[in-house]
Amino acid sequence: MLVGVRDVHGVTHDVSPAGPSPVTLASGGVDGLVAKPEVVSSTSGFVPGRLVHGLTTPPVEGQLQLLVDANPGYRAVAAWFSFRKLAEIIVGDWSLPVRLGGPVPPPEVAPDGEPLVEMTVPLVGDGGVWLSPVRTGDTIENTGDVPVWPTIRWSGTAAVAWPSGMVTTLPAVTAESVLDTAPESGLVVRTGGVVNVPASKSVEAFTEPVMPGETAHLGLTNCKATWRIGRWSPWL
Repeated sequence: MLVGVRDVHGVTHDVSPAGPSPVTLASGGVDGLVAKPEVVSSTSGFVPGRLVHGLTTPPVEGQLQLLVDANPGYRAVAAWFSFRKLAEIIVGDWSLPVRLGGPVPPPEVAPDGEPLVEMTVPLVGDGGVWLSPVRTGDTIENTGDVPVWPTIRWSGTAAVAWPSGMVTTLPAVTAESVLDTAPESGLVVRTGGVVNVPASKSVEAFTEPVMPGETAHLGLTNCKATWRIGRWSPWL
C-alpha cells in the first residue's frame, strides 16, 4: 500500500490512486503534511552570524484531497477523521497521527449526483513527525530526525543500563508493565493499561535519548525496549 488512511475506528483504507478502494487520492492530493523544523539560535553584537543550538519540530499541518465514490459516500469518509480522536496517514512504512485541523467543507456538488466527489480534509499532526513501525531490541540506530526515547516493558524486577553507564532500576511489578521514558510522559508506569501509582512513585527519574544519527546499546536486564523512528517527511 503506497498511501492509506487508518481511520479513528482503527480501520485501514488503501487510497492509492491505482488502488482498489472507492476512495482515492486526487492528483497532487497531499498538500503539506511535512515538518518545517525551526532553528534555535542566538546572536551577539560582537560576533558575526549566529550560533545554532539545535532544531525544534513544530506541529505538521496540511490537507488531503480525496476522490470519494457514492459508496461509501461523502459523510462516511468524513467520519474517518475527528477533532478529538487520532487517525493516521500512511505512506509506505511511515505513518502520521493526525486530527482534523478544521471542519471538512461541504461538497461542491450533490454527493449523490456524481460518481466521484472531491473532498478536502484539513489535518494537523501535533507530534510533528512521521513514525516508523515499532522496533525492538537492545541496539537503537536512530536514522530519523528527532531523538528516540525507548519504551521499556517488564515484569518482576528489571533494570536498564544506559549508554552513559547510568543504570535505572525499575520498580518491582507483578504483571507486565510499561514505562515510556520520554520526558513528556511524566515517567508514568502503566500496568494493564492503567497507571500504577505505587510503581510510578518509585521510578528513578533518569533516562537518555538516542540522538539523530547516533547508535546506542542498552543493557537490558529482564526487560525489553521498543521504539519508533521519527522523520520530518516520509519521502526522504
